[in-house]
Amino acid sequence: GDRQFFFVNGRPVDIPKLARAANDAWRRLELKHKPALILEFTLDRTEVDVNLAPDKRELVIEREDSLVAALKDLLTNLWTTDARSFTAT
Repeated sequence: GDRQFFFVNGRPVDIPKLARAANDAWRRLELKHKPALILEFTLDRTEVDVNLAPDKRELVIEREDSLVAALKDLLTNLWTTDARSFTAT
């Protein structure tokens, strides 16, 4: 989405699997739109290869599937908790 920004170690990147995980978690709440996101991931430099394209926006992340699953779980829990509602007394 045009309102979704991902960074790895300070570098803007395109990570379709992470965007898809975030969108899947959001779909449980709302189907019409995608969530606006700015996500920064700090990863060990030995686990990231940015030398795939000249602009360095494409990368390979070791254990990417684990990162994708963790993000989806985190966002699902964040967006479905009762933290969004308050009781007035």
